[in-house]
Amino acid sequence: MAVFFAGLVFLFKKPFWNLPFWWDEENYLEGSLKVLTNGFRPFVEWWSYKPPFLYEITALFFRLFGFCRVIPRALIAFFSFLAVYFTFLLGAKLYGRLAGLAAALWLFFTPLFFAQSGLFQADLPLTALSLITIYYFFSSGKIAYFFSAALLVLTKEPGVLVILSIIAYELLLNPGKVSSKKLFRRVLFLASPLLIFFIWMVLNRVLLGWWLWPYNLDYFKHSAPLLASKLKTILSFIFYRDFHIWLSFLIGGAFLSAFFFPEFKEKLIKKELLLFLILALTETLFFWKGAFLPRYLLPVYPLFFLTAAVSMTCFFEKKFFSWLILGLFIGLFIFRWKTDRVIWAGEISLDYLRAIGVHQAAADYLENNFYDFPIFTLWPLYSELANPNLGYVKKPLKNVYYLKDIGQRIFDETGTGFILVNQIFRGREIREKLDRFLAGNELVLIRQFGFSGEKVSLYQTADLQDFLGKYQ
Repeated sequence: MAVFFAGLVFLFKKPFWNLPFWWDEENYLEGSLKVLTNGFRPFVEWWSYKPPFLYEITALFFRLFGFCRVIPRALIAFFSFLAVYFTFLLGAKLYGRLAGLAAALWLFFTPLFFAQSGLFQADLPLTALSLITIYYFFSSGKIAYFFSAALLVLTKEPGVLVILSIIAYELLLNPGKVSSKKLFRRVLFLASPLLIFFIWMVLNRVLLGWWLWPYNLDYFKHSAPLLASKLKTILSFIFYRDFHIWLSFLIGGAFLSAFFFPEFKEKLIKKELLLFLILALTETLFFWKGAFLPRYLLPVYPLFFLTAAVSMTCFFEKKFFSWLILGLFIGLFIFRWKTDRVIWAGEISLDYLRAIGVHQAAADYLENNFYDFPIFTLWPLYSELANPNLGYVKKPLKNVYYLKDIGQRIFDETGTGFILVNQIFRGREIREKLDRFLAGNELVLIRQFGFSGEKVSLYQTADLQDFLGKYQ
């Protein structure tokens, strides 16, 4: 099965490896290059600073083979394979090979996972290492558990939640079954990877002046209300969106049937299910309070699909019907790979490919026609035009500025008109100013790229001095 899953991931994901970097991928690329130039010492600050594992291995491959966009994407594909394969192994161990296979295939083809498996970000490695850690915890593989858990907490901070969930599971399950002394030693061993995480935090404090990247902690410093709408969004990504609702009904029906049919109870209600529930609850509460993006929920997805897969096998004893349901949901997930609009920066489906195409077309046009002009825009277009490593331009455009920097200094330096670039899904930041410009006929639309879900609009003015006199 390992060869099957490796071939599946390679076949579907290789076409994505050399695309330009998109959205938060820039942060991971920046971190990897800084680690490389810093002699593999990870204690150097970059935006969205995180534990060093993914940055170190990426920097190592850059050192061995040179900079190439394929390298980080291939690494993510490898972790995607591990996530899918260990979902299968975990399912086969707990519920049988058919349930494991169904859960692994559903995980791979679900739009969020499929999109993220083509993006250089830490959430796929986090998911894979979470599954490996859980698998070896249940298999009593102490050495493998320790090393996978150590890499887990050195990949991204929420990896700590997996370790804490395992400890909570152990404490809830074993009181009275073993001596207090034995339980204490067991919990101490399970928690030992947290010591590595703590050492990393101490080194941050000594070398950088803070325990964890301060921007991330800002979400927890303020007593922001726990909005019901945010909780609804989190739960919808687990239980509702992308046809998950029908799998949720399948799970609910199976658990309800377990009260009346012993065969359902025997197959479905296992002690390991408690860890799934603890981890899902922990992750939900953590991201309800802190920063949230849909990809942060990926470690919960395999557990959801495993529960759905065993529920399916409870209802359908004949394998034909189970295979039919398995194939049906794969088809439904593929149907949702593309939608009519770009939301969440396109990261929850393959819509990000269309956004990349729009930005690439705009970058090509600006590079070929307005290379020397002052260009005002927002992130990520700012970085895409200024940093060739991202894959949008061959060399940095000469005069790229953030929109907020429009001022007399720019006119003194350039003495020319300028190009204003508006991105539709970052438009709230500049819409009011742009509306004033357009109302005064100071800007002329010269080119527009995209579609209803994502547009990049290029505006030009010939008289920057007059513009500044009216609007500054």
